[in-house]
Amino acid sequence: NKASMYQGDNFTGELKWNDSADKRLTINVSGFAPANSVLRYVRESRLNNSAGDAINQISAKGNVAIKVDLDLLLATVARATPDARSSEYEVEVAFKNNALSFDQQSLSFSAINGALNFNSKNGFSSKKIRAEFLDKPIFVDVYEDPELKDALIISGRGSSNVVSINKWLKRPPLEYLKGDVTYIAKIQLPLNQQSTLQPE
Repeated sequence: NKASMYQGDNFTGELKWNDSADKRLTINVSGFAPANSVLRYVRESRLNNSAGDAINQISAKGNVAIKVDLDLLLATVARATPDARSSEYEVEVAFKNNALSFDQQSLSFSAINGALNFNSKNGFSSKKIRAEFLDKPIFVDVYEDPELKDALIISGRGSSNVVSINKWLKRPPLEYLKGDVTYIAKIQLPLNQQSTLQPE
């Protein structure tokens, strides 16, 4: 079957009704969608609990491959069976040469390649997403940190020219430096003072 969440989406998948004791609804879909449609889905779904208001500051370009697996406990069953297993859902977004910008922070990532995963138990996670940042390659991990009240952490390691780095940081002492430097960038969502870029 084919379906669409937003204009420009193209999904195929299946919907199953489990008529066993727990009477669960299973939905499995996959397909392609504009990256901005995925951001809209995050804003309007329970995934927004992890990303926070910062998701409203992000814009994206290109199409992504997306896979959604939902295992839903219907409200009528939940009321009748308080100890029933709760709803579960998993989302995988595969990037291929996409662009992503944090508009208010003047942060731009291009040529993004890799998969970003979300599940209802562990939140967002990803390893070694490759992208271009400050005109050079960067490898990014994404995870949620329970010690920081489940903040979403985007952590990347790369190298770039000091001039390019200072275009973003705008720190006068860096104006006297030249050459390339290896750095670790850490962005915390919701965005706060914990977001940093430091030399390695």
